[in-house]
Amino acid sequence: MFAVASIAYHVASSAICLLMFFVSPFLGEKVEVPYEDRELDISLLHLSATEMAELVDLSIRQIVRVNRSINAAVAERFAQARQEAARADERVAEARAKETLDSLPPLLGVPFSVKESFSVQGMPNTSGLIARTGRIAHVDAKVVKRLRTAGAIPVCVSNVSELCMWMESYNYVYGLTKNPYSLRHSVGGSSGGEAALVASCSCVPFGVGSDVGGSIRIPSAFNGVFGHKPTGGLIPNDGQHPISGGSARHVLATGPICKRACDLLPLLRIFATPSKLADVSSLALPEKTLGDGRAIDLSKIREIVKRQEAIEQFLESRGAEVRRVSTLPFLSRSLHLWSTRLLLAQHERSK
Repeated sequence: MFAVASIAYHVASSAICLLMFFVSPFLGEKVEVPYEDRELDISLLHLSATEMAELVDLSIRQIVRVNRSINAAVAERFAQARQEAARADERVAEARAKETLDSLPPLLGVPFSVKESFSVQGMPNTSGLIARTGRIAHVDAKVVKRLRTAGAIPVCVSNVSELCMWMESYNYVYGLTKNPYSLRHSVGGSSGGEAALVASCSCVPFGVGSDVGGSIRIPSAFNGVFGHKPTGGLIPNDGQHPISGGSARHVLATGPICKRACDLLPLLRIFATPSKLADVSSLALPEKTLGDGRAIDLSKIREIVKRQEAIEQFLESRGAEVRRVSTLPFLSRSLHLWSTRLLLAQHERSK
């Protein structure tokens, strides 16, 4: 099945992310971000040979229009993308004439964006660090290669936090990326440029991000889109900066950001190493776990309460017994547990 992408507004249920979203607005005037009326909600299987090129061109025009306000795309390859879309048109026309459409790659002609910390041939790869200004990638990261093999067309690279280390997409190379729903609000980080482009109507249907401590999940929550941090090691991290080795490679994960939750799994299958995707033994939970947590009162945040109630009703409708727990002891220590684990992994790598 050919990739689909449509507008779907979603507020993530992550409590911490939602809390930060509402309390960290930037000073400034709320501005409406312009968008095209036509959305990327088209099955490519039914497009004519010219419509596929129009789809990529629509994506490019919308990026140009929106980027004036949000500063999410930091470098583009529009000319190459249009050429690749034209070649994809030719393949579709030929396959249609031969009645072999099913043999075409699953994402043929679909535009996408890539976090600037990943290598995309001919594109800058600074990770927002001034010391890397002028660094150009000569090859594609492995996940970008897989998407190209699947027929997808990269159109731009997007902004990040400096060295992908912060929960805000700002650096001294490219500046600040702003939230497409309100320029006064945070876009999140470090994959904030990706989430902002996916959230902005018709820019790109999906993007490539990376996540250690929330760098896919936080921007997805802040921008009302869907992101997934896969199990460590499932998707290759090759071709991005900074890179984690040793045990730390299981903390850093490459993953998709997209409009609709139902697109996550098809994209994951393309991103992932097939043999590892089939092996679920690595998902076994250990018998012992660390920490439980201390109470954090989020009961006053309406969005969280509303979604908790919806989840509760859904589970009860399926026969589950839902019990409310008022406190989670030692939750305040969870960040320390996570950061200690990450430091230990980095220490192991340095040996």
